[in-house]
Amino acid sequence: MTWCDFFWTEQEKTWCEERSIHLLSVHDSSYPSLLAHIYDPPPGLAVDGDVTALSQGILVAIVGSRKPTSYGMQFATELARDLSQRGATIVSGLAFGIDRAAHEGALNGGGKTVAVLASGIDDVTPRAHRSLAKRIQKQGAIVSEFSLGTPALPQHFPRRNRVISGLSHGVIVVEAAERSGSLITARCALEQGREVFAVPGLPGSLQASGTHHLIKNGAALIESANDVMEHLSHLPLVKMNNCIPEKAGQFSEAPDKRAVFTLEMFATERSLKHQEAIQMLASMVLTGEVDELPGKRFVMKGA
Repeated sequence: MTWCDFFWTEQEKTWCEERSIHLLSVHDSSYPSLLAHIYDPPPGLAVDGDVTALSQGILVAIVGSRKPTSYGMQFATELARDLSQRGATIVSGLAFGIDRAAHEGALNGGGKTVAVLASGIDDVTPRAHRSLAKRIQKQGAIVSEFSLGTPALPQHFPRRNRVISGLSHGVIVVEAAERSGSLITARCALEQGREVFAVPGLPGSLQASGTHHLIKNGAALIESANDVMEHLSHLPLVKMNNCIPEKAGQFSEAPDKRAVFTLEMFATERSLKHQEAIQMLASMVLTGEVDELPGKRFVMKGA
């Protein structure tokens, strides 16, 4: 059960309050603004840790195989560490494999990391990662959109994945099979107007087949933290020095002072359904009424 059809009881509010767990509504000023811009933001979030970790600075998701190669684990750990040392907050899903490497790399780099759960905030899964979760809580945040007592069921992971990408400016996939949850996260990122990055692997490797597919279809190939930061530095909504994203419903400015907006913002402003907004915006780009910027962001031509 998600927050869409759940109301906290006084007992549950007390449980969270006693543990200093924050309960955020999508209407709260402290709700992460990037996530508020997606098509279907969680109505509420339970946050155990530093709420500001969800919205301050550059947030980069690192996801990938639960059964990676030693190369994939090492690369993900070092990449997360290097990005962390450059001020980025690393977002992932606390799963085995690449997710764990991403969180540990960020912690080792001295930066913040955010773990998004597919269960309630009171049921950290997998159990083997509960000690890691405690470290993350002290140096970042644990996040869930699910009500207390909700187990990590298979159908919850796609919802969790769209939160991982929704919180982030860009998503990096390190080793993934052609059919994997990591590619679902990448698809969510594309739909949300986020940058998608992929790490190349060995030719013929099953663990790299998904990332190679992403690269063939336009994902940016990256080999270092510098590659990621260079790509993100061109996004209108990213200010490299302690950036604070715009709040939901507000437009940022392009370098030439024109208002920049995302697909989600366009749909909200015009009260359009997601598919209707896609079709109208695509038409306006083709007719020259709208200019498309890097990162799936747009500006009205001549505005």
